[in-house]
Amino acid sequence: MKNIIPSTFQSIKVSSKLHKYINKSNNYLSNNLEEENLIKNFSRFFDILIRFWKYKLSKIQTNIEFEEFLLWLQEILAKLEIEKIYNSTNIASLDEFNNLSLLNQFFYISMPIKYRKNFKISKWWVCYHWSLFFLNLFKELDINNRLDKKIVFLDKKFNHSVVIVWFEGKYYIVDPYAKWNWLLTEVKKGNKVYLWAVNNELMYGEIETVLPLVIKFWNYKLNSENYVNSKRFIESMRKQADLINIKIFLNWKTYHLIVKNWEEKIFINFNWEQFFREKDFAITEIVWKFLEQYNPENIDLLLAILGFEKTSIWGKNLKALEIIADKINWDQVFTQLGIKEDIEMFKF
Repeated sequence: MKNIIPSTFQSIKVSSKLHKYINKSNNYLSNNLEEENLIKNFSRFFDILIRFWKYKLSKIQTNIEFEEFLLWLQEILAKLEIEKIYNSTNIASLDEFNNLSLLNQFFYISMPIKYRKNFKISKWWVCYHWSLFFLNLFKELDINNRLDKKIVFLDKKFNHSVVIVWFEGKYYIVDPYAKWNWLLTEVKKGNKVYLWAVNNELMYGEIETVLPLVIKFWNYKLNSENYVNSKRFIESMRKQADLINIKIFLNWKTYHLIVKNWEEKIFINFNWEQFFREKDFAITEIVWKFLEQYNPENIDLLLAILGFEKTSIWGKNLKALEIIADKINWDQVFTQLGIKEDIEMFKF
């Protein structure tokens, strides 16, 4: 099912010197240090990595060499102990994330799950942040401006974005969620593209046309949207945003909550237990919390959306929901539900 790696490229290796830096970086990422010291130690490795990548890309002449470069980049990233499981935040963090340095962007989305200090440093998780990082990374590496690079939003049904890079007549999808290949897929008719995961089952579409990019999924044809400007992408994604999409850790166990705003209903997915709720009921309960409590706690607002009773939730699940509730951008949730003005009347 691999989409890009020709057999002639499978022997690509990372040099022993670079491998040494990767091992040091893994030690930094998993060390029990404060955030400032972690970033300081990690920055030396990242600077070296950027210089390696810039130099290698500047010497490329042919399409085959470019594919080798992409696979070499993939090999290095694969050796970094990035579990891609970390805290998600509300989509409002996209502006903040995009304004970070490239070093900090990579640091925050690559903190591994084995980090031991309550996961306070882990910040971002969704595919939008990876797309912004890879777009900014290729802009940084492409000092001779030889590449076309853009973020591609695949379809509203699946709400997934990737980066596509063009070189010498070929397009490549860069997407760490493409599990069978981890990072790279050539944009070619018949190749598979990751779209979504449901109940831990990965869902893929098939490329039907390259220009424009059309992906077939069952009987649907998914039309993509292209963004060369990160600010336009951020503004568009804010309109597509889930109400809540947050993954946290508690005693090494993962808790993931997704709440989607679907017309007259709210779709809720908590640790892959899925159900729908009438939106009007959730809105009424939220407003009622402000009438009852003036300034309700975040956990009470979250339970109002979910329709859960605090007394009926098992202890660790309640603790996880309390952590999640404190990470939610409630103003944005109220705006998306169309009740921000109503809430303002009762806030003190």
